Amino acid sequence: SGGGGGFLGSDVQFRISPVVGWRWYQMYPTAYRPVNMITAGLALEGDLNRWFAVEGSFMYGRDRYVAGAMGPYGMAPMGGAPMGGGYTGNAYAGYGGGGFYMPQSRDTYEAAVGTKVGYEFAMVRPFLAVGVGGLFQRYNIDDMYTVDQLRVAGLQRATNYFIGNFGTGADFKVAKNFALGGRFDYQVVFNGVQRYLPMNQIWGDTANRFRLTASAQLVF
Repeated sequence: SGGGGGFLGSDVQFRISPVVGWRWYQMYPTAYRPVNMITAGLALEGDLNRWFAVEGSFMYGRDRYVAGAMGPYGMAPMGGAPMGGGYTGNAYAGYGGGGFYMPQSRDTYEAAVGTKVGYEFAMVRPFLAVGVGGLFQRYNIDDMYTVDQLRVAGLQRATNYFIGNFGTGADFKVAKNFALGGRFDYQVVFNGVQRYLPMNQIWGDTANRFRLTASAQLVF
C-alpha cells in the first residue's frame, strides 16, 4: 500500500472477513415487532494508505415477529374500516381473525460500499466508517394470497431501499495474517415511505436500524 503501508503492517493490503452480529430497530409503535434479529455476511477491505481503506460487504439477516406496541390486533389507525375485497384493517392480524395472516419472519439482504479512516496504535486500530448501500426485505406472507389481494390491503411481499451506514469500531491484531474486529453501525433508510402506510404500521418497514457485529479477518 502507499503512504507507508497498510493498517496492520507494512505489507498488508487486503482483508476478507466473515461477519456475524445482531441488529435492532429504531421503532415507532407498530402492530408487530421483530425479535431474534441475527445477521451474518462477508466483508472485503483494501488499503488506500496508512489512514484510509475502502470496503464492500454483503449481509443477510432474518427477523421473527411477535406482538408489538399496538398488540396483535393493533391496527388502531385503520379503525377496522373496509379496505376492499372484503378485508378489514383488523384482519391483518390473522390468527383466526380471517383475512391476511401475519408473516412470521422477514429476510433482509444488504449490499454496501464505503470508506474507513483509522490508524494503528500498537496492536489496535480504531476507526470510523461511512458508506451507502441497497436494502432488500422479503416478508414471508402466505402464498395463498395473490398480488392483487396484497395490493388492495397496501401490502407487499418485498421492499427495496437505499441506506446509509455510519459506523465506528476497532480491529485487534492477533497475528501477521489474522485480526479480530468489533463494530457498531447506525443505518439510515434514505427513501423510506411515510410511517402511516400499512407496511410501516405493521412492521416498521422503513425504520432506521442499529447493528453490532464481530469479524474474523484474514489479512493478505
